Amino acid sequence: MGVSMIRMVEGVRTAAHLTDEVNELEQRNRKLAREIAGEAIVLLKNNGILPIPTSERVVLFGVGVTNTVKGGSGSGEVNPRYSVSIYEGIKNAGYRIVNERR
Repeated sequence: MGVSMIRMVEGVRTAAHLTDEVNELEQRNRKLAREIAGEAIVLLKNNGILPIPTSERVVLFGVGVTNTVKGGSGSGEVNPRYSVSIYEGIKNAGYRIVNERR
């Protein structure tokens, strides 16, 4: 663990992997990410409810409906050329949104 992964590439300090070789740190991080995902993912039993027919009415809640996060914040932030909010996606799919302001 004491080995520094920082190197200079074209005058820029980077910890990026510059080869296809998977090192020990990357293997440990992959294993840890898999364990965390396995504990965090929630599976729902469908019971025939999904997909919801477009003839049904839906209610949308929360600021994320219109201000949908596209990729995170900080280092996960993205600048997409185009994105669709949850509201736009539901509306474009043909659902009637019950609590929509008219």
